[in-house]
Amino acid sequence: MNRNYIFYLFFALISLNWTACQTSNKNTENPDPIPEKNTEKDSINTSNNTPKKITPTDFSTITIAFYNVENLFDTKDNPAINDEDFLPDGRNKWTDERYQLKLQKLAQAIDSLGDTDGAEILGLAEVENQTVLEDLLKTERLKSKNYGIIHFDSPDKRGIDVAMLYKRDVFKPILEKNIPISFANEPDFKTRDILLVSGQLRGEPVHFIWSHFPSRRGGQQESEPYRKAVGRQIRVVIDEIFREQPQAKILVGGDFNDLPENASVKTELNAKPNPDYSKKELFNPTYELMTHGKGTYNYRGKWQMLDQILLSEGWINTRTGFQYIQRSTKVYAPDFLKQQTDNQYKGNPDRTFAGAKYLKGYSDHFPIYAQFGFLNKGE
Repeated sequence: MNRNYIFYLFFALISLNWTACQTSNKNTENPDPIPEKNTEKDSINTSNNTPKKITPTDFSTITIAFYNVENLFDTKDNPAINDEDFLPDGRNKWTDERYQLKLQKLAQAIDSLGDTDGAEILGLAEVENQTVLEDLLKTERLKSKNYGIIHFDSPDKRGIDVAMLYKRDVFKPILEKNIPISFANEPDFKTRDILLVSGQLRGEPVHFIWSHFPSRRGGQQESEPYRKAVGRQIRVVIDEIFREQPQAKILVGGDFNDLPENASVKTELNAKPNPDYSKKELFNPTYELMTHGKGTYNYRGKWQMLDQILLSEGWINTRTGFQYIQRSTKVYAPDFLKQQTDNQYKGNPDRTFAGAKYLKGYSDHFPIYAQFGFLNKGE
């Protein structure tokens, strides 16, 4: 891991802590009311203490989600990347009409993701550039949502990146950093950068890490070392944050192109369904969904939980600020996101393309989300 990056992160964490303290003091003097949204009565998942029962009067909920949007390209040629298929005269005949329809469909999905107001924080994969995100937010459904954009171009040869959308009235970014991935044995192999975003979620310090792991092209076992390497390097980032903030609230999300039980997630990221928090393991709520046959991607008739959200202990065992709402992690799969054809593909994600065949759909992945409640006072 680059030494300059570590120093950069260290000073950013100091800045984040100082800013949070200033905000906390300000809020104590003149606290702002938190508007209620779609709330539910539930209990917080804790391991060492009796869970506090929370009710709609205790908190307002927010949704944090991730969505692989399947090749969101504009129609203009970028000579620096392999976007030839997504041009008006390319293999996919990617005209402005098709591009605009894709934007409208994605906006429909994002607008209702998690609850009627959509996600407050949304990680994205397979976006070409800043322009497609700006065009997405100009759509009728999203233009009033007050989303901000965080995006960096990455060295992926196809030109697809990860990004984050956030509602400006909920989250204030302090640190935005793209972290390149390196492969010791193949220095010329390029993939998507890690996106690290640290900031204040209603005044509380939090950290988001978004990633899109290398695919399984060439075989799951043959390609596994690449995904393990990405997981290992993300873990370095996590451990650096923990060194400065032992109780940090860290959320890792993305398309891992692996299952919760695979080594890149379970071993390298150290994410478990029943974590040992004394070892700084992460909680993986998607593991339980996988055991019940759920998935975000369907491969040859079998559901796979490739898109995941991982949580540090700070989201679970806390009495103030945002807490994870037990079993709130869901695959977002309403009927309008599913194929309705009367064949073996019925119920699969309604994708934009199947090979070169244009299907007019949304994406080949379903989004995934988790919800969090804000406790107005601790005990």
